[in-house]
Amino acid sequence: MKNQRYVGTVSSTPRNEQYGFVNRSSVTNEDGSAANLRTSHDIYVHHDDGVSSLSVGMQIEFDAVADNRRGGDALRAINVTHHVSQELVLVGDNENGTGHALADPRSLYVRPTPAQLALMKPIDQGSVDKVIANRPMPLMPRTSGESTLSAAEITQRLMRKIFPQFEAINENGVDMASDAFDNVIKQAIADHQTFGMADQAAHMEKQARTYKGLRTVLRTEEDLLRPDTLIPIQYLPDLFMAVPVWYFYADAKTQKEASELKRLDDPHVHENLAYFCNLVPNQRWIDTFLMYNRRMRTLADYTGDIIPPRIIARMRKMALLFDFMVIMTPYHDVAGRDWEDLQWLRSIDPYLIGFVKGVPLMFVLGRFSDSGTFPLFNELVADTVGFLRGNIQRLQGFDRVNGPYWYQPGREKSVGSLGTKLIRHTENLLSAFDSGNLFDWLRGSDERLPASRN
Repeated sequence: MKNQRYVGTVSSTPRNEQYGFVNRSSVTNEDGSAANLRTSHDIYVHHDDGVSSLSVGMQIEFDAVADNRRGGDALRAINVTHHVSQELVLVGDNENGTGHALADPRSLYVRPTPAQLALMKPIDQGSVDKVIANRPMPLMPRTSGESTLSAAEITQRLMRKIFPQFEAINENGVDMASDAFDNVIKQAIADHQTFGMADQAAHMEKQARTYKGLRTVLRTEEDLLRPDTLIPIQYLPDLFMAVPVWYFYADAKTQKEASELKRLDDPHVHENLAYFCNLVPNQRWIDTFLMYNRRMRTLADYTGDIIPPRIIARMRKMALLFDFMVIMTPYHDVAGRDWEDLQWLRSIDPYLIGFVKGVPLMFVLGRFSDSGTFPLFNELVADTVGFLRGNIQRLQGFDRVNGPYWYQPGREKSVGSLGTKLIRHTENLLSAFDSGNLFDWLRGSDERLPASRN
């Protein structure tokens, strides 16, 4: 039988260094079960052991060996790879996880609604077929139907899958979705502090806040608990390619920061944007994301379809429950300030998406058309690809600033000849799309890349 590998989260990476540490309490076996690592220290990891770069929050898979340099029961990670979950958190799946894989590519297409068909711009069927061949979000069910499970059962399953470290301390089988489980966590934190394990206790307290925040979200809006409304973070590039121009719901402080950055020819990468860069920590994703979102936009910058009253009401209701709420739009022309001037007929039907830090899910809080996640989705991706093909040379506009601020996993940097580099990047992106491999290419999890021109 194959030995279990471990999965854990990088919790620290010293500045300008090529190593970091995996938080011991975040480590599970690769199948999600509790890991029995006999160590009282966080696990040392160096980029020479398999990954080109490390950043806080990155999930990795690894084998563990004794760390002879630190001695004692310290461990070091070896044979390290980026972790891409193969068991997606799907609402309403059965205990064995079967029955939700979509093997037939035709299942990945959902026809637009009559209202969408009446309003959308023409997209040729050949382009849509190419999107389907790239298999966007292949394990997500294409339905907006209700689950047969109760909201309490769904919440319990989600808590167990998202917080396996808490399930490991749940010796008495307390319902993880109930308030009573807070006492289990509180006692575990106190036990760690008693044994002088301050770092582990602090990490557990942070995870507990995330846990309670997610529980509040699920209780407050039970209509979110549908198969198509909880999307694993690993599918962020897939969703982004449909609606790449983002507007953040923001407090007064963030709105002021965004307004000040907007006036600059060369703005710093705002911390909100850096967070989403680090969610998929590879340069392909970062370059694609920042091509459209180099400048932090808030709702004060929004000009587009009228935001439906029910979307406004949901934003107000949910604002305190999410770390980020974003209106994601297909308004490609908005990206034009850093490109050369752009003219593009807009597509329709943005999404409202919520994010909770530390939770590997995106919450589809609404769609302007109220049509669910997938109607028109493939057409929107096709429109984005068409926009990039038609405007690739306009990326040269990024060269108007000498050495502009940009981003790489974990830190901001200055990049020379950025426009030229982004043109090469987009050529590779289009080549990956033509090869049927776009989304894995953006995630960096592909195994059959087209030849790189970088």
